[in-house]
Amino acid sequence: MKKSVITGVSIIALATATPLAAQNSSTITQGGTGNEADVVQSGGSISTIDQTGTDGDIDVTQDGSGNESDVTQSGYTETVTVDQSGGTDNAVTITQGGENNNAEATQTGSTNTATITQDGLNSPVFLDQVGADNQAQITQGGDDTNSVDLDQTGDMNVATVSQAQLGVTYFSNITIVQDGAGNNAAVTQAATRVTDFSDINITQTGMANTSTTTQEGGYSGSTITVTQDGDTNNATSTQDHGYNGYGQSITVTQDGDLNTSNAVQGDGSTIYNNTIDVDQVATGANSTVSQSGGNGNSATVAQYVEGHISTVNQIGNGNSAVITQGAGVP
Repeated sequence: MKKSVITGVSIIALATATPLAAQNSSTITQGGTGNEADVVQSGGSISTIDQTGTDGDIDVTQDGSGNESDVTQSGYTETVTVDQSGGTDNAVTITQGGENNNAEATQTGSTNTATITQDGLNSPVFLDQVGADNQAQITQGGDDTNSVDLDQTGDMNVATVSQAQLGVTYFSNITIVQDGAGNNAAVTQAATRVTDFSDINITQTGMANTSTTTQEGGYSGSTITVTQDGDTNNATSTQDHGYNGYGQSITVTQDGDLNTSNAVQGDGSTIYNNTIDVDQVATGANSTVSQSGGNGNSATVAQYVEGHISTVNQIGNGNSAVITQGAGVP
């Protein structure tokens, strides 16, 4: 079944026909396999698409302010591409159920919102937001090899990303790049059993940015890497291993004045050979490191210029800590 409702600027001939030309609406419902839906709108558009089946391919392009795009797909190897540009208060919602799906969205403007949900494995998300006060919320469920690549350029942007699996998570990846001031990134990777070889990478450039990263249920080889360039930034990084956890790492690099880092590894009875590395370059940095409940863990803190504070807490046997504080930059 296919249902299509199109009003407003649906074809070029209607572009200047009436004062209502900016009020576009497109509703498409499809059931079956091998579906494809292409929607192009200009002005204050609303597009709702519902596909059920496999091999669906959706492309939505909206130009203007107040655009809305709501796409739902259920199946396998499906692709959604949404492009919203040239305005404010645009919203995109993408929901995909199944495996090997792909979601891509681009928003240009301010106060835009993107909500993307995937329930399945081996499904990537690509989201690019350019402007101020944008919000992105991405949730991935399922098991292995899911990935998120999120870029936000502008001030006061918010990114919330969660990969939460009911079982074992291998080789999942989250990468967030934020360029601007007052941005916030909150990331969680969690599994009820094991999170192996999964990575979180956060890069923030600008002032007063905040990064909060959490890996839960970790077993081996997972990493958190946070890089912040600018003043008064804050990074909180936590690896909660559960019963086991080894060969995992947290790396925090901060370049700027009055930055704060809090890195925690712990809550496991057989945690060993994990590492925390914190590098802070500039004046008045503060670092807190905590490793608990294991053996052979290591912490390295390097603070350069002056006026720094470093606190390291380790519980277990054979752990090591190296703290370097000095006025010079290596």
